[in-house]
Amino acid sequence: MIWFTGAAPFLAATLVGIGAVVALRRGVTLVDVCRVLILLAVGLLLVEGLKLVIDRERPGGLLQHPTASSSFPSGHVANAALCVASAIALVHRLRGQRDFVRAAMIGAGSSFVLAVAFTRIYLGLHWLSDVTGSMLLGVSFGGVLSARPMVRRRFLAALGLLGLPVLYLTVARGLRVPVLSPAAQGDPVQGRLLR
Repeated sequence: MIWFTGAAPFLAATLVGIGAVVALRRGVTLVDVCRVLILLAVGLLLVEGLKLVIDRERPGGLLQHPTASSSFPSGHVANAALCVASAIALVHRLRGQRDFVRAAMIGAGSSFVLAVAFTRIYLGLHWLSDVTGSMLLGVSFGGVLSARPMVRRRFLAALGLLGLPVLYLTVARGLRVPVLSPAAQGDPVQGRLLR
């Protein structure tokens, strides 16, 4: 499990690479592939910015993870979910016939994200709510990728010109938003999952 959680970012990047190769072989233009990759980069910057701004203790504290904070969102799960959503968006649906490659990408990608989420909770590195929030970020990102091009451009412009600068200026000023962990709130469900 430790190996898998460590290899997850590389496996996620491999899925994006496979998606890009399949897309190019199916006649998708390089410009369209680059658009998806730019959206992926913006999404990954958003996740890292959220981790820097949100101050939430991890389940194991300093004994399990080098940093006791930055638990929300789970970077591994969010990165996996965003990469899977990008790979699925790259593998355009074939018209008029069954698309086994796309179906395999959806199935394998979903299983991969769930496996990464499980390992992060099982190893005591994240709370259930951390990985759930990360998966919701991935689903939202997938929705943006499947939206019409005008909606994607507006989203990218709003996030790139307003959202990310505000987020990273907040980080640069040293401001953090404290969020209680389930253990501090006395949540019996999340506490039981870790025992």
